[in-house]
Amino acid sequence: MHRSALSLLLLALSVLVALPLMGSSAVPDAERPVRLCVDPAWAPFEYLDKRGQHQGMAADYWQRMTERVGLRTEIVPTRSWEESLEKARRRECDVLTLAMKTPERSEHWLFTESYVSYPFVLVTRSEAPSVNRLEEVVDKTLAAVQGYAYTELVRERYPQIRFIEVENITEGLQRVRRGEAYGLIDSLATVAYAIQQAQLHELKVAGRFADRWNLAIAVRNDRPEWLPFFEAMTQTLTAEDRREIENRWLAAWIESPPDLRWLWASLVVLALSALLAGFFSWRHRQSSKQAALLEQLNAALMEARDRAERSEARYAELAKQSRSYAWDIDYEGYYTDLSDSVETVLGYRPEELIGRAFWDIMPAEGRDQMRDLSQAMIREGRYLAGFENQVVDCNGRRLWVSTSGMPMRDPSGEIVGFRGIDIDVDERRQQRDLLQHYAFYDGLTEIANRRLFLERLDAAIAHFGRHGMIVAVLAFDLDHFKAVNDTYGHAAGDAMLCQFATLAQGCLRRGDLLARLGGEEFAALLYETNAEGALQTAERIRACVAAEPRTFESHRIALTVSIGVTCIREGDSPESILARADASLYTAKQLGRNRVVIHDNTSAAEVA
Repeated sequence: MHRSALSLLLLALSVLVALPLMGSSAVPDAERPVRLCVDPAWAPFEYLDKRGQHQGMAADYWQRMTERVGLRTEIVPTRSWEESLEKARRRECDVLTLAMKTPERSEHWLFTESYVSYPFVLVTRSEAPSVNRLEEVVDKTLAAVQGYAYTELVRERYPQIRFIEVENITEGLQRVRRGEAYGLIDSLATVAYAIQQAQLHELKVAGRFADRWNLAIAVRNDRPEWLPFFEAMTQTLTAEDRREIENRWLAAWIESPPDLRWLWASLVVLALSALLAGFFSWRHRQSSKQAALLEQLNAALMEARDRAERSEARYAELAKQSRSYAWDIDYEGYYTDLSDSVETVLGYRPEELIGRAFWDIMPAEGRDQMRDLSQAMIREGRYLAGFENQVVDCNGRRLWVSTSGMPMRDPSGEIVGFRGIDIDVDERRQQRDLLQHYAFYDGLTEIANRRLFLERLDAAIAHFGRHGMIVAVLAFDLDHFKAVNDTYGHAAGDAMLCQFATLAQGCLRRGDLLARLGGEEFAALLYETNAEGALQTAERIRACVAAEPRTFESHRIALTVSIGVTCIREGDSPESILARADASLYTAKQLGRNRVVIHDNTSAAEVA
């Protein structure tokens, strides 16, 4: 029998045996739902969404556990973890879904064995050095969520650390980003999820510590008879449950298409149903309340079987439509399993890749680097989310995929491989090298736009301040351009703008920048050019434009251009430079157009 199916069978049998031994008082009252307090802002472990619904890994675990034992629960809404703890102390809730045992909390609560465990990490800005032990940052200011158990433990062990208490993890990460705190302490899962969601790529995990969040169910200590019930409830979780829930919340992917393992689950359900039928008959004679509980458990298991049967086709279709494929590799980096959808994306059947190294389908020039990087990631047990890289399909065509994954561990916690998914993002990436182009370049003339020009001008000012490199700015305006549009139409006007851009670009050096600021207004940035050189370039452009008419269809259209010139000075800003260039341009127009005027230290001067 399949290992996870056998585990589910054994766990269910242990719960069935344990329930009658506990007695009716050990089971929470079926007439009143058990009241839950949760952390409203601790994704991906748990949080409350905008509708107040319990979400996250804990919510998924809780749903599976309570469905299997027929327990009714309700959420007590709170705005912070500190408020949840306060309501728990006032007995306004019966159970904490995820809590770490501490001496202070043990005064009010009883704890099951841990059913969720993740390592503690320190998040810092990317330029900060790596940290191996907390002793290395005892002189720093660290952020931590108010009321979290680890803060209490760290304070006892390292009283010299200065803590900033924040309301939630997102606030803590923002404080680190702004430099208000050196780092944030929390679990690996939560910081990885929060950094990904908020796109805080300037932050990194600087240290991973031996201590772990060992999270359990906390039960109010005035109901000690409940503790064995909730302890037994946690034992209904299987390795398959944990894998599916972690895949959903800790990696940026859709679930991979399941194989025929649902058949094993169906067989287990049928076996359990037979056992439950006999057990139900016996318990009906003992207690109507517990008989109803077993009936609910039976219904839940049957529903789980039906969901598994319905989901296979749906997940396969989702994977096909999203152009993604799931994979497993061993510790050395060789494929051990692939979903059938790999053929849709790469053209390979799964059996053609199983046994081959994952770097075999990567471009040759970066293969060694990707192999070393990926193997280091596997050995260190790091998570991967949304890493874009290239692969090569069966026809030799390169395409971009987004890779996400997580380490696979054996029961002892040792890393044995890596599980992940590749999503085809080739078309999306091309639409993005295109959107970026139109963000910085003019759609008509294909030269730089105002945004790119101002960015380069600002950088030139900074370079002038550090190194004294002289830079000149030219401002252009096509003379009487409105008359061209009015006489020949806007198509002719657009053609004249494009021809001018081509002509002016040909008069500049390769490193200079020509931009269209709007309408018939253009500007140029001339690097390492003094006033004399700028005047020569401007006059060359003016003369070329005026030399002969431009052609549009059967029309020959005469054009001239007025040009204002200036050079960067000490204390300049982009605005002040453009203002001087525009002033020179205005003077050129006032003097009759079709001429170049330079703005010296005191006034504008015409060039003959």
